[in-house]
Amino acid sequence: MYKVWFVTQESRGILKVGGLGEVIYNLAYNLRKYSIESTILMPSHGILRDPEVKKKLKIEKLSENSSKDVIIYRGELDNINLLLIGDSGEILDMPVVYGEGITERKVAKITSNVLWVLDEAFKNGFQKPDIIHVNDWHGIPIGIGIKQAFEKNHEKIGSLMQIHLLVGKTVSWNYLIDDCNLDPFFKFTVYDGIFHKQLGLSEIYRYSNGVLEKMGAYIFDRIATVSNTYLRHDEGCVLNSLGWNFEKKSTFIYNGTDWECKRILENVIGRQWDRISKFTNKRRKSDVSRDDLRRYLLVCALGNLPKDEPVIKDEYLRNIVYSLRGPIIKERGRPLGFSSDGPLVITTGRVSFQKGFDVLLKAIPRVIEVFPQTRFLFLLLPVRGEERLIREIFEEAKKYPDNVRVVYGIARSIYQLAHISADIFVAPSRWEPFGIMAIEALATGNPVIASRVGGLSEIIIDLKEDINNGVGFLVNKEDSNELSEALVSLLLLMIYGNTDDSGRAKINKLIDKLDPSYRRVVKELLSKENIYDVIRERCIKRVDSRFRWSHSSQTAFRIYNEILSSEDI
Repeated sequence: MYKVWFVTQESRGILKVGGLGEVIYNLAYNLRKYSIESTILMPSHGILRDPEVKKKLKIEKLSENSSKDVIIYRGELDNINLLLIGDSGEILDMPVVYGEGITERKVAKITSNVLWVLDEAFKNGFQKPDIIHVNDWHGIPIGIGIKQAFEKNHEKIGSLMQIHLLVGKTVSWNYLIDDCNLDPFFKFTVYDGIFHKQLGLSEIYRYSNGVLEKMGAYIFDRIATVSNTYLRHDEGCVLNSLGWNFEKKSTFIYNGTDWECKRILENVIGRQWDRISKFTNKRRKSDVSRDDLRRYLLVCALGNLPKDEPVIKDEYLRNIVYSLRGPIIKERGRPLGFSSDGPLVITTGRVSFQKGFDVLLKAIPRVIEVFPQTRFLFLLLPVRGEERLIREIFEEAKKYPDNVRVVYGIARSIYQLAHISADIFVAPSRWEPFGIMAIEALATGNPVIASRVGGLSEIIIDLKEDINNGVGFLVNKEDSNELSEALVSLLLLMIYGNTDDSGRAKINKLIDKLDPSYRRVVKELLSKENIYDVIRERCIKRVDSRFRWSHSSQTAFRIYNEILSSEDI
């Protein structure tokens, strides 16, 4: 058995903001079958104020340095060791995970105290990691600090830097030396893809122009990202940014999902059976159809969220959302339900220019012109730094009160319900390293329309290119016209099978108006029986064949073994 420490800002089961949190937990959990003992090292983010969380995670105070205002907590999550670093509330216990000037301070406080953290952890039963798995820019200074601590004692430690989202984070020299307390004179043995050599931190900083990810590329043994396209082929791919000389030490680990359509369906119906039964007038759970669930979501559940939903822990962001006014929302960011059912298109993710939600909003007029009953549901996580975009998305959405709803925050009661009720999922990202939201959608039987970028281009088999195996459409990024064409095409496929002869005649006229590339595909697919159900089944099989966490952990295990068997370790 060997030991891996994950250095991160978030994790499912502790505090999760986005896809990174899913990756950390699921890799750590699934690596157990390879006899790997995993530890998650991250800030406490104030979660330990909740006694229920402390109980669930079996939290106990490991050590406290009152002079530096740092507290170490140990815990356990599904047989994963936890090292949570907190303080009296100054910074590490703030509930904000990602915020300009806040994340940097959290990283600096942990890094500057990393020697003490390691000493106290080892005194209290934690064992030296064989591998540190550092995640994104905010893990890099901490990872450098850990490597310095071991190598100063002439102890080797394997290291993997995984880039889930490349931001090209530039920091000042003073930040690394004064705030993070890294040793400017210590020399690392680095491999730049061409030569092995000794470089001091100042030289690495100079060669990297102060970009943390590039510094990590020099210092850590291997580099990984989350898809081959994001690593090598996108316009702003990782190797274009870091340097192609690092290609020999670079690889990728696909993300995965543990979502299973049948299990989610049973869980959702089981938890909400009384309301679903009353609304649908169905007596047996097995009689409830996907269409029943969609109507229940849109007309009942969406407009009647539990009193504590949607959850927005950051008070600053919560106040912004609570200030929004319009015909699609009630008080406290709670959405109005729809008055009637209709085909459902959903999208999810954190509020960011990257995610392209504005592109989807621009596609809506054409879609509702053809299919006025189409419903669009945006399930979004507000984040600091995107305050203007939070307001802009809402302002645009409220122009379509009969068709669009936006939910800001965590709405657990409807998140999975929306996925097993939906007809189409849209991922209109401008760039996307991987796209966990797309495989969650596929896993619940939703055809996906996605931008032809990053991991999305590897996840989605395009019906235009492979009509017998396709699970959706890939469209050019930022092209709202093509996106609307793809949406109309899938809606035509969905509606055709439930339409009588006169209705089909109208649909055929609409098909004739499609762009030739989509018209050809739609006509050919409509010659096949129950084609939309067939495509839904393909979606589920696509995930089962490539994008389960068992596949991801197998790849990570292989990379760890390569690192540990290298002569450099």
